[in-house]
Order: sequence, then structure tokens, then C-alpha cells
Amino acid sequence: MFDCCCSSSSEFMKDKLEYKVEETEKGIRIEVVPKDPDKKKAFQDMMKACKEFCGTEVSSCC
Repeated sequence: MFDCCCSSSSEFMKDKLEYKVEETEKGIRIEVVPKDPDKKKAFQDMMKACKEFCGTEVSSCC
């Protein structure tokens, strides 16, 4: 079952996504992109839907 609220985020779609973490002046920036470039729009839509489903942007959602 899909875990919208990312209780196991360290393994969240590890085979489908690439993670890039870099330091910035304000803290860190985490970039998450699909390994398959053709899935970019679907991934963006899925993340938007998760935020809408789970509540506000300050919720514990992804």
C-alpha cells in the first residue's frame, strides 16, 4: 500500500527515484527526480496529490 505520509521515507520508492542533497547558505536542499525522465510529470502530480490529500503544506506529508 502507498505510504502517503512517508513513515518509511528512507526506502520511499528508492528504485524509482534519485536523491541529491546539497548544502546551501540557509541549510540543505534535497532534489528528488524520477530515474525515468518520462515519469517527471506523473511524479510531480503524485506529490501534489499527496499534499492535497494529507492537508496543508506544514503537515507531516511528503
